[in-house]
Amino acid sequence: QQQQQQQQQKQQFQKQRRPSPERSQMVEKWGQGRKRPGVAAAAQRDAEGLPLDEALEPLNLGAFKDSLLRLGVESPADLRYVTDEDFKAMRLNIIQRRKFEELIQRYSCT
Repeated sequence: QQQQQQQQQKQQFQKQRRPSPERSQMVEKWGQGRKRPGVAAAAQRDAEGLPLDEALEPLNLGAFKDSLLRLGVESPADLRYVTDEDFKAMRLNIIQRRKFEELIQRYSCT
């Protein structure tokens, strides 16, 4: 019975490690030479009015959407108007701040 439990645990662990079909497709797309595929594609679509959340999600910054909306940010291009004081008030950690800096740089070039 103990061996049976161990076998079941092993099978569950292997299932967890196996990527889903959706994840496999994402990995295939990621392997096409871009460092962060979602942001690069998003910069191109910004001219067409990319929603703010679609720009934030690839960098796991979606949790800050409401704070940005309260500041008046309506699109990714508006991120360039967010000040250092605004970011400090949002209590970003250093990595999140760098991700926002990347977005600002990317969208201010368009």
